[in-house]
Amino acid sequence: MKRACVFVALLLSALPARAETKLGVSGERFTINGAPTFLLGISYYGGAGAPDETVRRDLDDMRRDGFNWLRVWATWGGPDPDASAVGPNGSPREAAMARLRKLVESCDARGMAVDVTLSNERNVGDARFVSYDELKTLRDYAKDLDPQRLITASHSSGDDDFLAAIEKYVSVVRVDFVAQHRGRYRGSARETEEMTRRYVRRMKDLGTVLPVHFQEPFRRGYADWQPAAEDYEADLRGAVRGGAAGWCFHNGDDRRTPDKRPRRSFDLHEHRLYEQLDDVEATVVRRLKPVVDAAAAGQ
Repeated sequence: MKRACVFVALLLSALPARAETKLGVSGERFTINGAPTFLLGISYYGGAGAPDETVRRDLDDMRRDGFNWLRVWATWGGPDPDASAVGPNGSPREAAMARLRKLVESCDARGMAVDVTLSNERNVGDARFVSYDELKTLRDYAKDLDPQRLITASHSSGDDDFLAAIEKYVSVVRVDFVAQHRGRYRGSARETEEMTRRYVRRMKDLGTVLPVHFQEPFRRGYADWQPAAEDYEADLRGAVRGGAAGWCFHNGDDRRTPDKRPRRSFDLHEHRLYEQLDDVEATVVRRLKPVVDAAAAGQ
């Protein structure tokens, strides 16, 4: 636990001391600089390994397409050994830490929030597992260092299991928002609206309400089912209508090819993200902002 706490301290030290883009929470919604804002995001997992020019061009394209947050890992190993900002013992890897800091500062200057991930899907019963008590200790430690920093722990399971787990997240760990990773199967997008409503109702039954953030939905290249553009749009639309506060255009490597290419956000040291998107994904990134805008306008 001591090593984990040192790790959190090192991570927080990489973030801007005087951020121009301040992410907050107000009830069920996120805010950016005090204004209620739906977080439309994109996976950028290996960003700490990306060259400066790659980051600059990708961020410009993201802003053009309406993305206002991205998710990057501080502990990304992947195929690029230079993308992890810390070593196995929690000590900083200076070159990658500097790139991570510069990435966050570049997002900050563009009005984009950044989700910096330490670990993922903490309930999975392998090396990722972190108990609720450990999560509480880490959350409290981070809040002592930076009371305004938003903290969560991602969860991966069926919807009923997550509904049962919500009480622990809000009352024991005391996260600032909940982050469920729903199933990646054909038809899941049709369920998102109702599942989101059920998450919100469960929190209200517990006497609290926090933002629901879909930070890692389905993606192409993960399994036999390859979602179409309409699936992404339906999933985002369901999240918005159900009362979610954020949603991510998730992307990653292709498990069906021998070298897992295109690797997309999982490996950015050779090609930038937008150059690795396939035809469907290139269509999707242009269609997402209008879905959010239409919902905001009550259409």
